[in-house]
Amino acid sequence: MIAAGLAVTAKDGYHLPHKIISERAYPAAILKVVRRPPPRNSPPDSALKEATEAVGAKLSPAKLAALVKDAPKLDDAALRARLQDAVTENDYDNVITSLVTKYCRPACWDWL
Repeated sequence: MIAAGLAVTAKDGYHLPHKIISERAYPAAILKVVRRPPPRNSPPDSALKEATEAVGAKLSPAKLAALVKDAPKLDDAALRARLQDAVTENDYDNVITSLVTKYCRPACWDWL
């Protein structure tokens, strides 16, 4: 409940953690969406659908479209960062960890 309240109010810039793209999913997602232009007659949502399937999480259509547009001038690290930033699906399993790392001082971790 605390995390939901902080996320709704955007207090201190907190947001619920997004799903992390696995290392195995990056090459397929980058190859399918970013490095390969979509076919001429493909529907506009085909790139989004292919990327969502490759990544295994919901993606922001606007951020993905911007990534596809900027892809030729980006290196691999920037592509991975922007693809991760496009994920919109929340990772509810890591909410507690995100709260602790955001709001506990590093000294709090000494007892672990």
